Amino acid sequence: MKFNCFGLLVIVMMVAGCSTTTKITDLKASADQAFAAGNYAVALAGYEQVIESYSTEGRTDQCPVYGKAGMAAMETGNTTKALEYLQMDVYTPFADAETYRSLATGYRKIDNLSKEIMALKDYLNKFPDGEHVKDVRKRLFETYVESENWEFARELWPEIDGSENDEALMSKWFTVNRALDNQEQVDEIAVQLLKMNPDHIPALEWQAQKAYDKAENHYLQEMEAYEKNKTNKQYKKLLEELKVVTTEFKDAKIRYEKLYHLDPKPEYARYLSNIFARLNDKQKAAYYRNLSGN
Repeated sequence: MKFNCFGLLVIVMMVAGCSTTTKITDLKASADQAFAAGNYAVALAGYEQVIESYSTEGRTDQCPVYGKAGMAAMETGNTTKALEYLQMDVYTPFADAETYRSLATGYRKIDNLSKEIMALKDYLNKFPDGEHVKDVRKRLFETYVESENWEFARELWPEIDGSENDEALMSKWFTVNRALDNQEQVDEIAVQLLKMNPDHIPALEWQAQKAYDKAENHYLQEMEAYEKNKTNKQYKKLLEELKVVTTEFKDAKIRYEKLYHLDPKPEYARYLSNIFARLNDKQKAAYYRNLSGN
């Protein structure tokens, strides 16, 4: 009799277990269907029932729906819940590339740059052939620029696809090289940027500043040389060099006039005032001096 009771208990437990498994399977299938149809709130409710079942059984590390639950929560606008589920998914065998991409998206939404970088790097390390690897590399590069990790950004740049046709990316690459003081590289990037967009202000500023510095340094050098040696020969040399200096200042003038037209900043007016003073145009020098606030 004892054996029969025990056997009956085993059968009851097996039937109950099968019933629970079937229920979970059905819940997951319904939730997946809702997710595929874009009914994310319904999908989330279904996934949470599955999660509750696994939690009751003490098998949270075997729950297969944390990732989808997190993505559904993200779609409903509940970023906190989304991150909670996605973080749980990482500790299961079911975490995939979308888990890490969604984690990165969630961290971006809450402005946690360091954790976003970690999620993006995890994606690239774990899924180097992932479907969205190009976008993930691009975003990782952007986060390196945002966090001023200039060397990491420089190392990643060769792996960024399509950068030569992307003004926003090239602008960030411009910023990286300026920060690293790679002046020759910055010169090349400025030319590329201005081919893409003739009104690209940072690139225009770079070229205008270089043109001004070249002219100003040339002027000061020749004046200093003449002051040290006031001979007729040196004076003739000064006059010849000042013709070149005038051309250099005119080049700087054109660039700063364009900048001032695009954005009438006092800083640009100050440069124009100095340039017109060197060109002996007192009226325009005074005009831009007033605009500069000096």
